[in-house]
Amino acid sequence: MKEKKHTINTLRILLLLLVVLISLRVQSQETKGFAYYDSLTYSLYTSGSWKELNAAGNEALDSGLDYYYLRARIAIALYNLRNYRAAVSQFEKAMEFNSNDPFVLQYLYYAYLEAGRSPDAVMLTSEHKQIIPTVPGVTGKFVKSIYTEGGITPDASPVLSASELLGTEGIYGESDVYKEQMYYHAGLNLQFLPAMSVYAGVSVLDLNKQHRFIFPFYNTQGHSSIKDTAINYQFRQSEFYFSASFLGRTGITITPAFHSLSGNPTLTYSTALGNSYNISEYKYRYNHYVFSLSGTKELGNFTLGLNGSYANLASTGSQKQVGTSLTWYPFGNLDLYATTSITGLMLEKTNKLIIDGSIGGKILPKVWLEGTYTGGGLSYYNEKNAFVAYNLSETINYRIGANLIYTLAPHLDLSLMYRFYERENEFLNAVINKDNGEIEIVSNKNKYQNYSFFGGLKWKF
Repeated sequence: MKEKKHTINTLRILLLLLVVLISLRVQSQETKGFAYYDSLTYSLYTSGSWKELNAAGNEALDSGLDYYYLRARIAIALYNLRNYRAAVSQFEKAMEFNSNDPFVLQYLYYAYLEAGRSPDAVMLTSEHKQIIPTVPGVTGKFVKSIYTEGGITPDASPVLSASELLGTEGIYGESDVYKEQMYYHAGLNLQFLPAMSVYAGVSVLDLNKQHRFIFPFYNTQGHSSIKDTAINYQFRQSEFYFSASFLGRTGITITPAFHSLSGNPTLTYSTALGNSYNISEYKYRYNHYVFSLSGTKELGNFTLGLNGSYANLASTGSQKQVGTSLTWYPFGNLDLYATTSITGLMLEKTNKLIIDGSIGGKILPKVWLEGTYTGGGLSYYNEKNAFVAYNLSETINYRIGANLIYTLAPHLDLSLMYRFYERENEFLNAVINKDNGEIEIVSNKNKYQNYSFFGGLKWKF
């Protein structure tokens, strides 16, 4: 009987404790209402306790609170923590409550810039011209910037011996190799509308080549010797590039682009003439082009991209591309970023997959360094919204690069670029078909490496 009474008393005590805990919980929830979080976040804001402010602000949002000053304080905390992409989202939420506060508008403008979203900063400037103090290149002026770049690819072409080019049967050999190349570009970036910018530029590519013929030569007495003829020639490829970017309200940017490339080289060829060959010249003109369309979508600390193009970069057939890319900003700023893209290139007879990757970051207050890799075969490939188009006949197996970007002054950026390529050069020689005894021309590949140096200047208005 005593044990039963003791059990009942124990249950009563446990029930009482449960009631007290529930009461304390309810009282705590009632205490942590608007007044509590508003006072706490304001106190943390004035003391500059940014991590604590971000945590308290998100706790308030989870409890169901949402108002202008709460969003603004969270945004400013994230801005000072240098997570600019997350700050952008919170500033935009704050503007849904109050879209004309100069304090938040100016913070949002610089958050866009630090997040790498300068087109959004231009849009914001156009809507609040009297409030936002702008920086060069992101002012909403008609001329945004002037860009120029140039570079050199030194001669690193393979030099075949006479026996290598002539082949094992010693009948005939021929090669056409690229030597030194010089490249120049100049362009303008124009802001036609707040949501529309245009880039137009012209380029020239000066190409030096060598066409070589080797074959046995028989004199009037019937004695043979090797005739090795190397003809150096050069021509200029002229290029025009145009792109237009259209910015949407939801972080979407659509960019159509067009790139034309043309040249008029004087080529050489050989024709059989008895037991020898005759070398002749002829003029040839080509007109290549690329139509491209790309789109990007901002998704927090990521930028998702889709692209496609139709091109005619060869004498036979056309090229089609479809690709996707993803850029990641792990800290919500430009201190570190990485991009991966996968592109399917459909040629007339073959298809290939091109993988492109890059990683970059800030190494000094005004200096960024990037490393890049592209593999899968770059011949007849285009990239960067068709700004770069590979229309030359050599095979490029892969490319490794490095970029250095230095902000010399508020108006001026300097870029230095290095590219290393593995290429394959084609050469021809003659063999005798063992089945029918006829002479046939066969193609051979010679693998080699070369590199390019480029420099660029961007003046921002």
